[in-house]
Amino acid sequence: MRLRQIRKIIDENINQINYQSKKINQTIAEISDYQKAIDAIENLSEFKFIQKEYKKLIKLENIYYNKSNSDKVRINHRTKKEFSNIIKMINQKCRTVLDLIDEAIPKQNKNSISIKLPDYKDLSRISDFFKNIDNILNQSLVNEKINGKIKLQNFDTGSQWVEVIVGSAAALNFVAGLCWAAAVIRKKHLEAEILERQVQALDIKNDALKSISSGLEKEINSLVEIEAKNLLEKEKMDYDNEYFGKIKYSIKTLGKLMFEGTEIHHSLTAPEEAKNLFPDYSKIDLINSSIKKIDSKKSE
Repeated sequence: MRLRQIRKIIDENINQINYQSKKINQTIAEISDYQKAIDAIENLSEFKFIQKEYKKLIKLENIYYNKSNSDKVRINHRTKKEFSNIIKMINQKCRTVLDLIDEAIPKQNKNSISIKLPDYKDLSRISDFFKNIDNILNQSLVNEKINGKIKLQNFDTGSQWVEVIVGSAAALNFVAGLCWAAAVIRKKHLEAEILERQVQALDIKNDALKSISSGLEKEINSLVEIEAKNLLEKEKMDYDNEYFGKIKYSIKTLGKLMFEGTEIHHSLTAPEEAKNLFPDYSKIDLINSSIKKIDSKKSE
């Protein structure tokens, strides 16, 4: 998991890790308003740094498993002290991790993107990947209309993610459009791979395989042209043949990279309207060309 994602999860939950308590008598105490703390700790339970405290919390069955609507429970002072120590330690550890992450990585720019690298094993493929990403972003975004400026921001420690500042809100929105178009091409690559495997299983001659591969490549190129034109029209951009060629290159290249495992996400600090423009990668196989939807509506 990315450090920024870890920080986001902690930040969303840490302020809920608290409770109220009062002494009832010499042996009994009452804690209240604590269920939100239990829920928040559950949200953090995947992190190893609180596993010791989490396991101790589970053993306090009359607290951890109490689902009373009143959100109150009476316990002995020993149990109350154990619970208090657990809550205190989890809070301390969370704040320490937040401080360490803030020291390790710079504050994220709202007009930046996070790019996930495919699981490459060869250095040459990693080198080609960064060349392709650089070409995609520079050819698509660095112009007067979009006013993009490409700058490396950060490598997220311990993961296959790199952060790149794109320079403007328009550039961020255009990247989202590129991702949607590329996702359509990714799906076509996936369909082509499945078809080629099926054909190979039939033990068809090489000439026939080459013919099929050539046909699939033409189909991909045709779809790239359609998606490029649709993207530029959607963004209301005037373009010449040179820029149109750059957008086609960007969509086709990014589609192949996404087929290999690349993902491009908005920054965690991006405006909500920009976040909504990016595809949901957990549902990427469901993405279809918007052109088909438009054409089908016209035919109706």
